[in-house]
Amino acid sequence: MTYFFTLHNKWRHASWCVLACMVLMLLPCCMKKTHLSDLENRDGIIVKTGEGVFTGKAWSSDDKTLCIECEMGRIKSLSFFYDNGKMAGKTTVKGFEDTDDEYYDINGKHISEEEFEKSEESMAVLQKMYVYMREMNKSK
Repeated sequence: MTYFFTLHNKWRHASWCVLACMVLMLLPCCMKKTHLSDLENRDGIIVKTGEGVFTGKAWSSDDKTLCIECEMGRIKSLSFFYDNGKMAGKTTVKGFEDTDDEYYDINGKHISEEEFEKSEESMAVLQKMYVYMREMNKSK
């Protein structure tokens, strides 16, 4: 009889693990990623089309080059990435016109703005970033 209860408890534990794994696998399917093309810039306020003032993260249409983070329609940070997935730079808005800028080389090493501007890889990232920023600013 003890064997039965031990086996029953193991199966019950295993079934909870399977259920948890299924939920974790389905969770990303339920969460739609917001893209810049879903947003509009209305006089400096970022609005998600059909929903109102935007709070959250929005990505470029390629899901890897550019990510903006907004809070109540205001951009809080803008991150841009190399093709290898490493961060190229990040601008964090600290005040009305005050920002904190960080730059990285293609290997992820922190570099100065001057070094960043001299790099061919970083200039290619910036060119793509500007294209994706236009996604948000195009008229709907």
